Amino acid sequence: MRLRRTVSLLVASALVATVGQSAPPASAQGVGFTDGAWEGSLYYSAKVIFDDDVAAFYRGSGSFNLSVQGGGADGMFNVKFITVVKPTDLPDSLAFASTKGQVSGNALVPELVVGDVQTTSESSGVKAEFTFSAAELGSPRIKLVPTDGSCGSLVGFWNQGFASGLADQGDSIVGPKGSWSAHRAGPDSEPQDELLLVQLQNDTDNLVDDLRAGEALDSDVLHSVLSRAEAMAVGGFRRSNCDSGEDDTRFRSRAYAMIQQLLTEAQGAGLNSLTVISLINAGYRSGVFADDPDLQTFYEEAFDQVVDAAIESGNRFELLQVHSAATQLGKTELADQIAEILELVDS
Repeated sequence: MRLRRTVSLLVASALVATVGQSAPPASAQGVGFTDGAWEGSLYYSAKVIFDDDVAAFYRGSGSFNLSVQGGGADGMFNVKFITVVKPTDLPDSLAFASTKGQVSGNALVPELVVGDVQTTSESSGVKAEFTFSAAELGSPRIKLVPTDGSCGSLVGFWNQGFASGLADQGDSIVGPKGSWSAHRAGPDSEPQDELLLVQLQNDTDNLVDDLRAGEALDSDVLHSVLSRAEAMAVGGFRRSNCDSGEDDTRFRSRAYAMIQQLLTEAQGAGLNSLTVISLINAGYRSGVFADDPDLQTFYEEAFDQVVDAAIESGNRFELLQVHSAATQLGKTELADQIAEILELVDS
């Protein structure tokens, strides 16, 4: 029980450290939330090596909404984390953490006030649940720091305190860490900004360069790029002048082309299970596979290999990833099969 609580506290504390440090001011251009209703998404992904050689892998996501008026912000948020902790002399531990709370403060850098943090941890097949109050964890607040954007869309980061704090205590962190995006709600269409597409194109180009250089893909970075491209290819967006009357077909086509290029370039690269899952999901959801059956066949075969490897290893984390992917892809029989295996793993 002590180990499981320690794992849960590690997850909860890391979540708080991630979101609770003080943030620098917004960019010199004065980028910030303008008056209106906003909807946003939170992302987090990183690997942390603590000074006692304990490795922890974090992946999180969430959402927030806020109403801005007269320079003030008010709203709600939620965020969830999945964590795999790898002690040096103990079995791996899987843990989940979630929290929600209120949005408040200045519209330039809103604060998300963390409430209770619920954690579920598992080690040696035994589960435990704990709840940590905000007071126990130092009453943390997330600061959303905008870095770029316009009247209709913003992007930024929210992990700088965690990274610098780890460095100060001799620990290290790798991966894309924390980012967020937000779009102002509009009556005619889903608002976004062309700047986001420019940034996405740069990120896509960097991944393609890595592939052509024979470097291993970072599955978390790839997942982030594909998710953003899917949203743009399917939803379209509005330009920086916030005029929703313009035709955005060509912008959708550019985002679609990025997904197609990544799927094509990744063939033959050394792909891990998370990378294959991200690519096959993007291929189906974007419609690329409908236009290119050969790509579909390649990734279906790659996915089959991921499934076989997960079943053979019996690794719970890998099985959970395969089960989630099978559910999203509509592979009901496979999802049921993996669910049965997971019950055996649990027992």
